[in-house]
Amino acid sequence: GVAVLGRLTAMTHARVRWISVLALAVAVAAGGGLIRPSSRGDAVNRAHDGWNFRWPARTDDAIRIWVQPLSSVPEPPEWVQAVREGFDAWADIGLPVSFTFVADSTRAEVHVVWVARFEARMTGRTDWQHDDDGWIRGGVIFLATHLPDGRAVTGAGLRAIVLHEIGHLLGLSHSTDSTSIMAADVRMSGLTERDRRTARLVYQVPAGPTGPST
Repeated sequence: GVAVLGRLTAMTHARVRWISVLALAVAVAAGGGLIRPSSRGDAVNRAHDGWNFRWPARTDDAIRIWVQPLSSVPEPPEWVQAVREGFDAWADIGLPVSFTFVADSTRAEVHVVWVARFEARMTGRTDWQHDDDGWIRGGVIFLATHLPDGRAVTGAGLRAIVLHEIGHLLGLSHSTDSTSIMAADVRMSGLTERDRRTARLVYQVPAGPTGPST
């Protein structure tokens, strides 16, 4: 299994949907910060194809985020700052959700934890939980500090991975647009206008089935 640094608080009374596995190719341009991952695909619950998964409106009651402290992770402090900046970037696009960071993991709805490395060719993964109506209620973002071959992930690479994984946390799927931060092969370092429009569209409709009823 994956050796996760630190302890997670168990979340109950919801089903877990494995939505994102972001794979990073071992061949990364040295120092360039270019990420060329390939997706292992989403393990989609086929009974919920055609559903819109999203958080309820949370502008007044901000979603509580806990980031694993640096005391557990021998990495530079700007890595934790990169996580905070990633949430800020998504919060600034006008969605009906907001985020706040908490020091107590037991109060958090979303945990961001560091993994030394994944056994598979991965650098990030997002798992979230939804209720029977499709509303997202909690989640965990796993971020690797090293590639499978032992080399450290670059700061630029981490920032792109963080944005990609938060997009999944919000309910976004992979994009076929190669210039999107949500592309299976991430080549961008920031959100594009298409990313912003797609996220706003997801939050213009309620959670639940989007296709015709059967």
